[in-house]
Amino acid sequence: MAKFKKGQVVRLKSGGPDMTVKTVIGAEKKMPFTMIDEAWKSKGLKDGDPICVWFEGNTSKEDGFDVDLLDLVK
Repeated sequence: MAKFKKGQVVRLKSGGPDMTVKTVIGAEKKMPFTMIDEAWKSKGLKDGDPICVWFEGNTSKEDGFDVDLLDLVK
C-alpha cells in the first residue's frame, strides 16, 4: 500500500515548496499508466513513490520522489 495518495500535499523533509501528489507509481494497472510508470522507474523510482507537482512563480514543475524523502503536509 502506498504511503501517499493522489491529491495529498507533501514537502521534502529538507524543506522546499508544498507539492501536490499527482499520481503514485504502480497505483494504476492499465495502459498508458504502466508505460509512464516504467519511464519513472528507469530514473530510479519504484512502486509507491509519488509523482508531485508544484509551482515556481508562474511555472509548474513535476518530478518523482523517493517516498522516504517526503512528509505529509495536509
